[in-house]
Amino acid sequence: MPFMTGKRRTGIMLANIAILLIFGWIDYVTGYEFGFFIFYFLPVSIAAWYGGRKPGIAMACASAVCWYLADRMTHHPYPRPYFIYWETFARYVSFLTTALTVSKIHETVDNGQRMKEERDRALEENRELKRQLQGGADPP
Repeated sequence: MPFMTGKRRTGIMLANIAILLIFGWIDYVTGYEFGFFIFYFLPVSIAAWYGGRKPGIAMACASAVCWYLADRMTHHPYPRPYFIYWETFARYVSFLTTALTVSKIHETVDNGQRMKEERDRALEENRELKRQLQGGADPP
């Protein structure tokens, strides 16, 4: 199953953005004490699986920004002012790694399926040629 295109992909991506915004709002409402960032992996993975590499990277970036805004608006006290940027960068790298990995897994699964179908067609052709040769018929 190749990466989706068209209206279905657009619908999935819009629903995915809505999920991200809901997660961002829940993250903000629950405050910085509750480690909510793990839920951001869901929209990243969905975007990478159904959309591919570029939508996955875009959702990884959007997830990092969403996490940053939720953390910033809850006034999370950091011992140093630059720690929030380090935390955002670390989360972005995690989201990016997930997006790239999931899109590559989907691509590999799709290529494996395509290769299996090609192999099955070649085996069927081989069987047909073998039947024709054994029966003495002229091959097409």
